[in-house]
Amino acid sequence: MDEFLQFVAEIFEVDVSAISPDTRYGEIPEWDSLMHLRLIGEIEERYEVELPLDDASDIQTLRDFYALTQA
Repeated sequence: MDEFLQFVAEIFEVDVSAISPDTRYGEIPEWDSLMHLRLIGEIEERYEVELPLDDASDIQTLRDFYALTQA
């Protein structure tokens, strides 16, 4: 999970201490709808997974994203 959070922090361009697995969509200014879509794309590429856009609104926390990388 630490490596995942570091990866996400780099995408958000924030210090890793500003986020946690329980960070929710919209809790930090950098995580808006556009960043949500970018995060999906970046995670798909890095972890070689496919995250259906239909389910994008169900992903609410970084823990949710991380769980999808483990499938």
